[in-house]
Amino acid sequence: MKHPQLPGASTTRRLCFGALPLLLVVIAALILTIGPASAQTPEPTPTAAAAVEPAAQDDIPLVHIVQEGETLYIIAQQYETTVEVLQQLNDISDPSLVFVGQELTIPGGGGELAAAIHIVQLGDTLAGLAAGYDTTIEAVAAQNHMVSPNGLVAGLPLAVMSRTGSVAARPVAGIPHLVREGDTLLAIAAAHNLTPAEVATANDLAYPIYLYPGQRLRIPGRETYQYLDGAWGQVRLFPAPMIQGQTAALFVAGLEEGQPVGQIGEQPLRFSPVGQGYLAFIALDAF
Repeated sequence: MKHPQLPGASTTRRLCFGALPLLLVVIAALILTIGPASAQTPEPTPTAAAAVEPAAQDDIPLVHIVQEGETLYIIAQQYETTVEVLQQLNDISDPSLVFVGQELTIPGGGGELAAAIHIVQLGDTLAGLAAGYDTTIEAVAAQNHMVSPNGLVAGLPLAVMSRTGSVAARPVAGIPHLVREGDTLLAIAAAHNLTPAEVATANDLAYPIYLYPGQRLRIPGRETYQYLDGAWGQVRLFPAPMIQGQTAALFVAGLEEGQPVGQIGEQPLRFSPVGQGYLAFIALDAF
């Protein structure tokens, strides 16, 4: 995928996909390239062994899965905490709205590494997966014997040693910001009612901080953040993975103005403006 051009360049954004290999079943694997081309060595379905982990295990969150008949009050008593603390940690506005199977973070830590298998989706990046599973790019790449950590193949499984306290990823929240000429950390933070320290911490910026035009920052917020390159804001495919003989919808949004163009195999993608982005429909042949 090539990225939207910065101001002053062409306003046409090009979205390109590689060939679409068909599986023996009805699931199709869509190749997504974000950034430099990369490859994975052929491997059998990954296992959760031989992980490379970055930090001590005692900082892994303790996660409780809500069982039938449990309430937030009962769970709080079990872990010697309060309903208010559980609400704050898990962003629960109404303490009566908990459901069976819901994962709750318990204060104090003490969780364990969890072996997870993640099926790569269109728009996934190693940076996003590492953040979602609270691990590192290097750990994911090493565990899956990746030749280059710069690309992923949609539809393929990746083994991940999750540090979220469960096998589920914890999507990182925030909105993307593309640094422009004259931007300062103070001005960017003030525009979003944040402190410079909050923005610096969210982006692992070390002092002294130097910003440059085209630099991508994550601004803390409540929306799910996608770790994409350059000026791409969102890339979503519905359904994912694609199914042979059915139509899929591809939604993209950028941080710069411009009409996206592209193709999937030999099929051109025709985007139409929808909301804050563009939508294209993909008809996948049954054969």
